[in-house]
Formats: sequence, structure tokens, C-alpha cells
Amino acid sequence: MHSIDTEGGVIDNWDGRNESGSIVPNGVYFYRVDAAGIKPVFGKILVGQ
Repeated sequence: MHSIDTEGGVIDNWDGRNESGSIVPNGVYFYRVDAAGIKPVFGKILVGQ
């Protein structure tokens, strides 16, 4: 994951790789974003190659 700092916060960009640097297999991936002062945001990403 790559992060970019902006005036309004941080933008994260996931390149489809795991912690070891390998491309993840096809599938549905669930995520959660936590930030101070707001409720967590949940979502899902479909990865297909």
C-alpha cells in the first residue's frame, strides 16, 4: 500500500500485493478504514486478473 499525504488527510493506494510483495489471488477482499473522530468505513474490492 502506498500513502500520499494531502492537506485534507491521507490517500492510500493498494497495488494488489500482499505484505510479501506477491500479487494476491482473484477474489473478494474486505477492508476497514479507521480514522479519529468518525465511525469506521467498511467496503469490499473484487480482484480479477
